Amino acid sequence: MLLPCPWYTVSLVLTRAAPRLSAYNNANAALLFAPLVVLSGDLETVLSSGVLLRPAFLARLALSGVFGFLIGIASYLQISFTSPLTHNISGTAKACLQTLLAVLVWRNPITATNALGILLVAFGSLMYAVVRLREMKRGARRGGAGRRRAEQAS
Repeated sequence: MLLPCPWYTVSLVLTRAAPRLSAYNNANAALLFAPLVVLSGDLETVLSSGVLLRPAFLARLALSGVFGFLIGIASYLQISFTSPLTHNISGTAKACLQTLLAVLVWRNPITATNALGILLVAFGSLMYAVVRLREMKRGARRGGAGRRRAEQAS
């Protein structure tokens, strides 16, 4: 059975089995989200729209699945080369950039509180990057040992 098993997930992370971990997480997501699709009424909406068996819809659906799988692999690789904290902060900075692009390109309205939040996230992400860069430079001067300790601490 594929439902959440934290020990199996941890073993996949520790053995660096990124493709298996991604496939496991995607299969679990499909099993866990299927009831939500039915309960939310989205299944009825899709079935009544008549697009479900159109080749263009199926191609887009498959393409989004492939991209989702690749994003999972990229996330895993980023964590294996940096740290979970760095991955989280880069994800938050990416979401901030997406919001900023939505405001600039599509003229989505934002409040002063939204703008302040975007600025705080951008500033915090920049400060984290500056501190990490300094730690890495310091570690490189020490022969790499300091870098490993800094990565394990974050």
